[in-house]
Amino acid sequence: MACFDVSSLFTNVPLDETIGITLDRLYRSDVNTPPNLPEHVLKHLLEMCVKDNVFVFNGQVFYQTDGVAMGNPLGPILANIFMAHLEESMIFCGPNIVQPTFYRRYVDDTFCLFTTKEEAERFLVFINNLHPNIQFEMETESDGKLEFLDTVVERRPDSTSHRTSTKVKQTDKGIYYHYSSFIPDSYKLNKIFTLVYRAYRIASDMSVFHVDVEKLKKRLRLNGFPTHLIDQVTSKVLMRYHAQQDNQQDTQQPDRERVYIALPYLGPVSIILKRQLTKLVQKFYPSVQLKVVFRRGFRISNLFNYKDKFPIACRSMIVYYIQFESVVRQMDADKVEREKRRSNVVVLSAPEPEKEASAEQKKKEDKNFCSNVLGIPLKDVETCWRAGKIDVSKPDYLRPLVIKLKSEGLVEEWTKDGKGYKTESGFWINKDLCAADRKANFLAREQRRTRLQKT
Repeated sequence: MACFDVSSLFTNVPLDETIGITLDRLYRSDVNTPPNLPEHVLKHLLEMCVKDNVFVFNGQVFYQTDGVAMGNPLGPILANIFMAHLEESMIFCGPNIVQPTFYRRYVDDTFCLFTTKEEAERFLVFINNLHPNIQFEMETESDGKLEFLDTVVERRPDSTSHRTSTKVKQTDKGIYYHYSSFIPDSYKLNKIFTLVYRAYRIASDMSVFHVDVEKLKKRLRLNGFPTHLIDQVTSKVLMRYHAQQDNQQDTQQPDRERVYIALPYLGPVSIILKRQLTKLVQKFYPSVQLKVVFRRGFRISNLFNYKDKFPIACRSMIVYYIQFESVVRQMDADKVEREKRRSNVVVLSAPEPEKEASAEQKKKEDKNFCSNVLGIPLKDVETCWRAGKIDVSKPDYLRPLVIKLKSEGLVEEWTKDGKGYKTESGFWINKDLCAADRKANFLAREQRRTRLQKT
């Protein structure tokens, strides 16, 4: 028995090569249907997500030249894609090598069976020469035992089968959260259930399971867990997964919509509130299954910032989350507003009519201004009005004059295709833009001004 571990796999994954492998599998494979997304777009998105990684350590900024950053969500996926490609194209199809009689891999850890130890060593030399970025380390069995992941595989001398048990690291102190911790009781029960079920799934037979549970029970008792509670949960695991696995009946329950709510944990009062809410929902909304999740409260660790703050200049400035529905509503509102203003032009600094004049007289004076000063024929004007309200605190402020023309072609004509037209009288005629378009034009002007200043 031998196991092989890749040294620092994530930070040694060749990104360009792995992205190329991924695109070949997606777009040039006979097995998969190509996605609707264009290949160059997906390639650009992958490069944005995994390349140009910077990090801060001891106040200094470092740039990662290759490999996937630790903590990147795409890290395990890309690492597994590269390792699978390495297996299929080189390990399994490689010439003149000693193939293992048994081969299983989990990300960067591989378990193999060989006839002799020399075969395992030759296999190690071969796989270490497959790629310059990937180097394996080998560990062989000792006294018929080999630790792999969280299991201990033991070779039985009188049988061809193997015996598996739960691995406990030498550095393991057996420290869990204490039974008297201020957390819901369900968390404590689930802790026992998870550990016992893990031991049950790993154990090759019930004698191994009994030994592993006794060790686990000792560690749990050191953390204040009562013995009767551990025995109760252990019996529950065995009844659910062992005793009834042969005569288990499929009881189909009607599907109910799950609704989750998060509440702060305040002790027993939170448990009582959860029980009451569940009963009320079950009584008045039987088609709903309420799931109450307790949020963690304030911790002492919240007072200490143990991570380096990332400089603003090194941040990507990418929006990772947007309120999609609100954005769509705003886009629809901008579209409606844009349609209303499609036939409008606006004139700034146009003189206002007399304040004492009536509304009809003011509109007549504005139309005369359009024809006599701006030169727009009245036959092309449908109506006109002043935008905004009169500001008494600013007596010199002139409200914009909005002119609604009878066709969009006239708007393009009088604004010179949207660029703006300066009349002989010195007034500018521009398109009547909505707030979103005005903001976009302002940002574009600022970017042009910045580029001109740099040049």
